[in-house]
Amino acid sequence: MIQNPESCQWAQEPECYEMFGVYAESIVAVGRDCTNLRFPSLADHLKKCSICATTIEETLAFLDEISEEVFINEHMCP
Repeated sequence: MIQNPESCQWAQEPECYEMFGVYAESIVAVGRDCTNLRFPSLADHLKKCSICATTIEETLAFLDEISEEVFINEHMCP
């Protein structure tokens, strides 16, 4: 398991963070299994790299928090 950011190519490339966002949004939209089929190399990498896996989980938590706030605002504001 990769645990050092310097040894992870994905963690060092700015465009990879864009891919993380797309990957996380896809999980929200169609689920993890379908997303893993769409992005097999990233899915495989996440099994090996705790740094990137943590980044994805943090992004999913952020997206979940935003969706809760939007739901509350849409249903609570006059």
